Order: sequence, then C-alpha cells, then structure tokens
Amino acid sequence: MAEGIVIVGSSLAGLRSAEQLRSQGWEGAITLVGEEPYLPYNRPPLSKQALSDARTLSLESLHETVALGLKPRLGEVTWQLGRRAVSSDLANQRITLDDGQALSYTGLVIATGLRSRSLPVHGGESQRYRLRNLNDAWQLAQGLTEGCRITIAGAGFIGCELAATATRLGCTVNVIDAAPAPLVNVMGSPFADALLQYHQRHGVSFHLDTLIAEIAEDERGNLQTVALSNGTTIDTDILVEAIGSQPNTAWLDGNGIDITDGVQCQSDMSVPGHGNVIAVGDIARFNNPLFDDVCRRIEHWNIAVETARTGAVTLLSHLGDTPRTRPEDTKPIVPSFWSDQFDIKIQGIGLPSIADSTEPLDGSLHQGISDSSLFAMGYYRDGRLTGIISINGEKKQPDYRNMLLDALQTADTETT
Repeated sequence: MAEGIVIVGSSLAGLRSAEQLRSQGWEGAITLVGEEPYLPYNRPPLSKQALSDARTLSLESLHETVALGLKPRLGEVTWQLGRRAVSSDLANQRITLDDGQALSYTGLVIATGLRSRSLPVHGGESQRYRLRNLNDAWQLAQGLTEGCRITIAGAGFIGCELAATATRLGCTVNVIDAAPAPLVNVMGSPFADALLQYHQRHGVSFHLDTLIAEIAEDERGNLQTVALSNGTTIDTDILVEAIGSQPNTAWLDGNGIDITDGVQCQSDMSVPGHGNVIAVGDIARFNNPLFDDVCRRIEHWNIAVETARTGAVTLLSHLGDTPRTRPEDTKPIVPSFWSDQFDIKIQGIGLPSIADSTEPLDGSLHQGISDSSLFAMGYYRDGRLTGIISINGEKKQPDYRNMLLDALQTADTETT
C-alpha cells in the first residue's frame, strides 16, 4: 500500500517541501523522516547567537529558540523522527529505515542534506567538535568559557562566524586555512583581504596557506597542541573542524542515479529517470538556466526554500495532480546568502564564485571594512553580472536583486 509522499530529511528543505505540497493542493498523506529527534529548526544561528545562548540553556530550551514554526497550511503529517533512511529501491518505490521499517511511496522528496567533513589527523578526540546540528552546538558551547584557547580549522562562513562568536565570549581564537584569505573562493581577493584585516582588528589570529599536520595529546588523551604544516605549533583547548560538508547520499546507492556530489537533478528538481522523485536543498545538484547549464550544489539557506517551491510543483505535476502554480510559471531560483560576523552583515546574491572579474558598485575598500559603511562588489563573467556581495547593504538588497535579474534575463533574451 503506497503511503503518499515521503520526505526523507526533516530540516528546512524537508519542512518547506511539505508546506509547498500542501499549498499547491496536495491533500494526500505526507510522511517526514528525520534523523534527529527534534522538530525542524533553523541552523544558521548555531554558529552565532544560539551558540552563545547555549552556554546557559538546556538542549531542549536551545531547540525552542531556533525551532521553525509549523504553519497551519502544513496540515496533518506523519513524523518519523530519530529515524534514518539506510537504503532505497527507487524502481519499486520503497525506502528502508534504520529500525527495519519499510516505507512505500507514490512520490519521494530527497532532502537529507549534508554532514560535516573531518580532518584526516587523529588525536584529542574528546576536545574536537564539528558544528552541523543542535547537539553539536550545545556540546561545543559548554566549553566556550572565557580564556579558552580555540583553534578553528576552516575559514569559510561557519569558521568566520564561529571565530567572531568565540572572540566575543572571551576566547583566544586561531583560524587555520589552506587558502590565502578567508572566503577568498567566494568573495575574491580584494574583499577577502579586507575581511581578514577586519577580523584581525577584532583579535582573531589567522594562519593561512597552511594545514593542520599533527595533533598532540597528553597521556589521558586530552588535546594539547595543534602543529601546522608551516612549522607553527598552537596551544589548544578546543579544536573545531569547519572544513566543509559532504552530501548524505549513501542510502541512495545502487539506484543508478548520479550521486557523485549530491543528487544530480534537472533544473525543475526532478531526478532523471525517476519522475516521481525530486531532490531539494543543499543535497541537490542542478543547473540554473539563469546562469548556465552547469550542475552545481549550492549550500545557501534560501536554496532550501526555493528548490522546495519549484520541486513541489514538479512532483505534483508528475503525480497527475494539477498544482496551483503551473510549472512554466515557477519563479527563477536566485541563490542568496548572509553572514553575521562581529558587527557587520555580509549579504550575497547570485553566483559570485563563477565570475572572472569584479567591480565595486557602492563604497570603497580603501579604508577597509567598517561596522557602518556600505560596500558592495559586483561580480562579472564575460562582462555579464553574475553576483553581488555587500556589507551593511540591507536596505539596498531589493535594488541589487533587480540589478542582477535585469542583467541575467537580458543576457538570456539575447542568447535565445
């Protein structure tokens, strides 16, 4: 007996998929499977305010501060929390959970997201942390006392946000990265260099163009030092591994679909060869016609929301329902992100990382990054605007979005 639509993954992408299915008119059964025991919650605060709050809160109270509200339109759903999908048979429309339970479906939403990568170096395991979920944040927060020496492997968004939070909590912070500047692959050198100087002015120490080569521990197995490939040794109480993520796709193995880096999809989020299966959120690798035909995974918060919106229409259309939105009327997916670091808000839109040149749009970096001045950079590929990143540009985000969409849609019209 088919069980309607099964959504595997109960974080933001899974929840928004369920809401969108209801909004588009699906009245059948929906089952949400989630590995964590908690109802859906918001992850971005885990490296910022929620991490600070967690020092004085119970795990349950921390969840309340970040829990996502369940909207009335969600209606009745079946929650399978604390359960993990271990295998799947897409041909026979069935998945198996870690307790042996088999779930059949008419439609499947893949929303299992990512897990954190680990350093290929052993030692000091009890003082090593990753920051992906609620439990991670709560456990790490208990050690963030004033004077704590914290080493962060990775100068990406999570690493930089955590560095700012820990510094403000009175910790001594060292950040390690193989790149020459934080977020240089996203922002480009001029912007990344300015961000580096901003963090340094706030007391964060960076060790760049280097890697963690060795971790030393005492006779009890407690973390003592981290040795870098450039010969530097850092006294360390806590090591946080923020070196990126990898997709949770093991349960999809054996189905003949491309899961080499997430789940390859069409631009409408459907999985090739399986019209009743969609992938959403940061596990989905799809091409975006606004930019080009390259399939990419995008690890931004808004991607969970926008792929859920597109995917719900696609799935219901395949199942023979008539969604309230026609597939051809779905809005284009425009990636966007934000990051709070100390007293600045970094906001980005589009795909800055594919650009081959940059040009300031507002303000200047000559005096560095300040807590109040607006600065915005435009990112171009072959002369076409592909993204904008700003600092303190909250009020101008609608203008930046319109500027980007005008450039992308004009270019698309010219090539058709």
